Amino acid sequence: MLKYFNKYCKLETAVFYNIFLSLFFITFSRILIYFFNPSLFSIKSIYDFFAIVFYGLRFDISSLFIINILYILILVQPFDVNKTLKKILTFFAFLLPNILGIIFNIIDLIYIRFTLKRTTADVFSFIGTLKNELGDLILSFIADYSLPFIIGITLIILFIVAHVYINKYAQTLKIKIKHKIILFFLISIIEIIGIRGGLQLKPITIITASKYVSIENIPMITNTPFTIIKTLNNQNLKVLKFFPENKLKKIFNTRKEGKEGSIKNYNIVIIILESFSDKYIGFENNDFENSCTHFFDSLCQNGMYFQNNYANGKKSIEALPAIISGIPSLQNVPFINSAYSTNKTESIINVLKKIGYKSAFYHGGSNGTMGFDGFTSIAGFDKYYGRNEYNNDIDFDGKWGIFDHKFYEFYAKHFINNKSPFIDVFFSLSSHHPYTIHPKYENVIPKNKTKVERAIIYADMSLRHFFNLVKKSKNFENTIFIITADHTSEEILSEKDAYSIPLLVYNKKLFCSSVSKHISQQIDIKPLILNLINYNKPYYSLGNNPLDTSINSFAVYYKSGLYNCVFKDACYKFNEDDLLINGVKSKNNEEIFKAFIQTYTSEMINNKMSLD
Repeated sequence: MLKYFNKYCKLETAVFYNIFLSLFFITFSRILIYFFNPSLFSIKSIYDFFAIVFYGLRFDISSLFIINILYILILVQPFDVNKTLKKILTFFAFLLPNILGIIFNIIDLIYIRFTLKRTTADVFSFIGTLKNELGDLILSFIADYSLPFIIGITLIILFIVAHVYINKYAQTLKIKIKHKIILFFLISIIEIIGIRGGLQLKPITIITASKYVSIENIPMITNTPFTIIKTLNNQNLKVLKFFPENKLKKIFNTRKEGKEGSIKNYNIVIIILESFSDKYIGFENNDFENSCTHFFDSLCQNGMYFQNNYANGKKSIEALPAIISGIPSLQNVPFINSAYSTNKTESIINVLKKIGYKSAFYHGGSNGTMGFDGFTSIAGFDKYYGRNEYNNDIDFDGKWGIFDHKFYEFYAKHFINNKSPFIDVFFSLSSHHPYTIHPKYENVIPKNKTKVERAIIYADMSLRHFFNLVKKSKNFENTIFIITADHTSEEILSEKDAYSIPLLVYNKKLFCSSVSKHISQQIDIKPLILNLINYNKPYYSLGNNPLDTSINSFAVYYKSGLYNCVFKDACYKFNEDDLLINGVKSKNNEEIFKAFIQTYTSEMINNKMSLD
């Protein structure tokens, strides 16, 4: 081993070749992410493609100087140290961070389909919530996406071989100590400029990419090591102030007044369907023949369906706070994993608890998955039912948790025996990658559908199974069912549809075949429920009641460092400096959007997301 390092690691000139090697592999990954996901990006010509590759070099250079900082400093430091030790240290200081960079870039060839952005630092806290599922999920991910895995292994091997070849034939330069010191300072200056991305006042960030490309191309111009590094110490919000406090409240006020009259103690059941997108719903698309959701379609024909409903995020871990507490994750890290996760909030659970409601959360995944158990405790749920409480791993799908139709059976028993009034939340899981279907349904579901479509069909069948079990119970008629989704599936890649999810209110006594074209979002579910039960006290809400058509409704989400806001006739994007508008410009829309951002950042930072 020591003979190898003495013979082949001639370090002084190798540094330049190795830096170019690192740059080549980072840039090459940009080409790969496009060819794996061309529909994700808006590239109209070969000029656009090479322009992105060229401007992307600024972000690549910043990344390579960051991940190779230890390698460079060890190599050019001017003091005499043991040569063999120096060679060993530089060998691994170069290989390990660069191989990790290759791995993260390769993972994003596929993972970008789920999040529509490059991976950021929150991925580490997300991985921490997976506990026992991580190993099985990695194996299933490799099995389902073997080509990126093979490409990744090949690139790593080529990278190591090239590095060894460079070190073997590099020349050793003899330099005097004073010249070594000068060289060290010169390279240190270059290192600092490279890390900062130039000589401008502030270092480049993810948002800098918006100066070169449109929003949908930001994931292509950046690289994954860059987005991870730039979000490691950037997890906290900063207050964005546009209006004085007295004017702010007139434009957007989080204090919502209750209705007049007495409260109606309907039971509430929120069913969150994993990865359900509008694309699969026959009722939404007026295509019942090709629908993947025949039972859900039948419910839509007997309920209130919100046709322009949006998710506030692209991950399950972002959906739960939005639906339960009305808090969107408008930052680089999901609310559950953020510095604000223990803020005092006013969830729908806590509001209803004050008027005598009992509550329970049901999710068939392993307890602790995605931090759901911790969040539900903070949100005020009385009980949590997961895989542990189900206590029968015969029905474990081998990846995420208990098969949907079996866990619905488990919940149905609780629903039937529940004492009113209660609020339950049921979160399905089988329509999540790797889309495992129970063997009982394998031959029932058409084989000519995609894996995602088959999983959606199974989830819909499971929902039907649940309704068949409970529809004759005493609680059924007095229950309002809110059925929505956590986010869209990996098959939905266009910006237009990437956040479009269903929202249905089902109770035959309240609605019958009604459709709302008013814009709604996950954070509107809390005020919607309080309106439906005629809640008569003030409450805190970032969302609006989607049944109130007098409101200029909108939906918000956060993507690639940009705040996004969808109105009826325009989509606004804001990056803390510039406001971008796609559609009809409106001063009223702009004021509402900015007032929302100011309210969100200020009240999140100052822990004021509650009237108490």
